[in-house]
Amino acid sequence: MENKTVIIAMVNKAYVEGDKSILDLFLDSFWLGDGTQGLINHLLIVATDEVSYQRCKFLQRHCYKLETDGVDFAEEQSNNKTISLFDYWYAKRKDYDGCTEQVVLVTLMKNGLFKDLGLTFRFLDTLYFSGFCENSRDVGVVIPHTIPSKQPYIKNLMEGDKSMLDLFLDGFWLGDGTQGLINHILIVATDPVSYNRCKFLRLHCYLLETEGLDFVHEETYGSGNYMKMMWRRTQFLGDDTDILWLRNPFSILSLNETFDFQIACDNYQGNKPCAVNNGLAIVRSNNKTISLYDTWYEKRKVYVGKNEQAVVEYLMRDGLFIDLGLNVRFLDTLYFSGFCQNSRDIRSVVTVHANCCVTISAKMTDLMTVIHDWGRAKKLSANDTSTFEWSEHTACTIPQKIGKYSKVSKNCMILGFLFP
Repeated sequence: MENKTVIIAMVNKAYVEGDKSILDLFLDSFWLGDGTQGLINHLLIVATDEVSYQRCKFLQRHCYKLETDGVDFAEEQSNNKTISLFDYWYAKRKDYDGCTEQVVLVTLMKNGLFKDLGLTFRFLDTLYFSGFCENSRDVGVVIPHTIPSKQPYIKNLMEGDKSMLDLFLDGFWLGDGTQGLINHILIVATDPVSYNRCKFLRLHCYLLETEGLDFVHEETYGSGNYMKMMWRRTQFLGDDTDILWLRNPFSILSLNETFDFQIACDNYQGNKPCAVNNGLAIVRSNNKTISLYDTWYEKRKVYVGKNEQAVVEYLMRDGLFIDLGLNVRFLDTLYFSGFCQNSRDIRSVVTVHANCCVTISAKMTDLMTVIHDWGRAKKLSANDTSTFEWSEHTACTIPQKIGKYSKVSKNCMILGFLFP
């Protein structure tokens, strides 16, 4: 395709709303299609209202907001014949009141306008350009039977209509004051497929390479590679992608700069040590925290078969934090909520983590319920929010075991890192 070619798609508010919007599906087709990923760079999304325009900008696409008063559509055309066509076509809307633009175009064609303008045109065969009105006669022509390079992504990262990464990003779009944080995310991908997906989404991306290990396939909870993956992430600071960011947390996290180490809890117990959750940790880089992470990582050899969260609790219990002089803060689930312990107040909640839940499908089901709860809460009055109750995490309460270990999707291992 020549660089000057532009694909123009028009959207409005209705096309960008819902759990999986029409715009989401449209963009997904470029990712899942055969040889279509590069076409996304030629796409111009024309938004007819502020909401759809802001959604387009959030997705970091090429966006244009259509102002209907005084627009000169001729400027968008490529030669005198097509300029005349679009000028005439638009002017004829007054003569065909109540008719769609397609009906008017067909009428102009039947009346000889195309011939008068000397237009050369072609009707596209539904064999290639299929639709619901007439299906393609050969699906192999429309969608190749196999897309080998996409299979790991489709199987593991894309469970159903949305992936965990999609939900993670949706949290920033739907949250209060969180849209701008999207520019501060660094996605650490554990395999080339998820890395390419990240690049396709125009995020800041880093491919984590671990010598001798291949994380492209799904790892089961407690398996050898799963443990290695969990330990590998202790050498980075960030949060999991099974977390929804519903408010900007940095005003809460940054109030006291004397804290060296702030970490989420499965169940908050005030100032007492809690069952920590390494899915969300905020660490200031200094000699004390560097020593902590060095010791933590080395201790994996001592506590063989234990995950990194269990080991840091052992180190805490054995006095390492005191020995290093670490000032630690356990994050209150009032603000940093999770499935283990819900926030007590929807007016205060900042993040919601799908912890105490093992399967990717269950996490996604219940996180989608959280998104619905959030939308419901935003419509309530101040008095009503004080009595708000979260929906039950029903999918995560159903045991889903495969063999010895519970099944965990690899895309929980793609870390979203946020820097204030």
